[in-house]
Amino acid sequence: MSAAWTRRSLLLHAVATGASVLGCHVPRRASHTAPHPATSPDVGPTDARGPDAGVTSRYEVIVLGAGIAGLRAAECLRDAGLRACVIEARDRIGGRIESVRLGDARVDLGASHIENAPYSAVAARLRGIRANLLPSDSSLLLLNESRRSLSRARRAVWKQRFDDACARALRSLAEGHDCSAAEGMAAWFQSMSAHSAEARGAHWHQRMHVELTRSVLMDRLSLRALRSDHEPYAMAMQVQGGLATLTESMATGLEVLTQHVVRAIMCAHDGVRIESSHGILQAKALVCTVPIGVLRAGHIRFEPALEPSRMEAISRIEPGARAVQVASYAERSWRMREQFASAIEPRPDVPDVTPWLEDLSHWTGTPTLRAQWHSSWLTSVALAERSEEATRAMGQVLSISDRPRERPFRDWSVDPFALGARSALGVGGTLGDRERLAQPFENKVFFAGEATSMSAEGSLDAAYASGQRAADEVLAHVRRAG
Repeated sequence: MSAAWTRRSLLLHAVATGASVLGCHVPRRASHTAPHPATSPDVGPTDARGPDAGVTSRYEVIVLGAGIAGLRAAECLRDAGLRACVIEARDRIGGRIESVRLGDARVDLGASHIENAPYSAVAARLRGIRANLLPSDSSLLLLNESRRSLSRARRAVWKQRFDDACARALRSLAEGHDCSAAEGMAAWFQSMSAHSAEARGAHWHQRMHVELTRSVLMDRLSLRALRSDHEPYAMAMQVQGGLATLTESMATGLEVLTQHVVRAIMCAHDGVRIESSHGILQAKALVCTVPIGVLRAGHIRFEPALEPSRMEAISRIEPGARAVQVASYAERSWRMREQFASAIEPRPDVPDVTPWLEDLSHWTGTPTLRAQWHSSWLTSVALAERSEEATRAMGQVLSISDRPRERPFRDWSVDPFALGARSALGVGGTLGDRERLAQPFENKVFFAGEATSMSAEGSLDAAYASGQRAADEVLAHVRRAG
């Protein structure tokens, strides 16, 4: 096939290859991954002395990452008639969507809630495949240091005071300047008596409404990105059976290769080469959806190197830190009518180990809790102790003495193929940094993923839309080349 993309070459190629499959097709609810790359049937033996030396597979487009952004990009490219292959480092699809089985139920250990569900393209997609969407009522059992319930009105007062202090801090910033959220809010926190109920409430609001929803510590979060303008999970929905219901549906009919750890992305005049743990793959273009934490860590080498301006933008987008544990119990011993539960620690000046709990028993059919921990908890608990400490903290909030029967735990901050949860803008960061990251590289590498989105930041919809945008950019490039 010619090195240049043309309408004629694509048609001839499609006729020549017909329904040939590279790797394996993804049947619904069946094995949808291949651990090793297949060689394209229209590619003969490579000449070790020529430019094709070492190439094991060729595609028109390779999509790096089988999360929701990568799967959406691959869908769009396939529907437009291009041969696209998704390669994924893990042994499963989904990326930071991970649904695990507990008994007869399946629950989410990664992304779990679809925000602003009435307006969500992801929610609409799930309705289209007849998934059972469960609304969040945002009801919260908030316990004080004596484990007595605090009223919604009290929480509303804390929220209003926090928001007012944030607005004052923003007004005090000089034009074009920024500081950390912690620095900007320091004067307000210092104005309160250290052990007062107001101080405890302010710190709880910071940890749950800012550090949990943004997944970034206050001292790393941009003050300009600081806001707590909604209740966590307001107008949200989740999927009975887990969000993997969506990614499995999206993967149907796609070519997906798992357990392919990418080491290098090399651009040349005739396309892109990807050096992976199973050989070298070649394509005309690449859609790169790896999370911001992996890009920041430099685990993938780019040749030529990414531009300084793009690297600066990457450095100002912070990967979130979040841990999730799901626990099933023999009996539902906790008394809780609300969907969510949390507690206020007796002292605001000590590390907070309180999780944000969610009761899943009503739709799993067994006593089940899911807990999420914010970034400050992760910095205060040693890595080797986090799973056990998580179990203890869950029991402490709701006075559960029984040990869970099962308790899968995922710390996304140390997951090697994520190195973080949803992203947020760091100190000095602007939406322009997300826009800069999203720009094509060498007109051959097209970036997608929630970190590249300037709207619905960090959400499932942001990732989904970014995959479609990147596919549109690839297709526009194809038309120009033709």
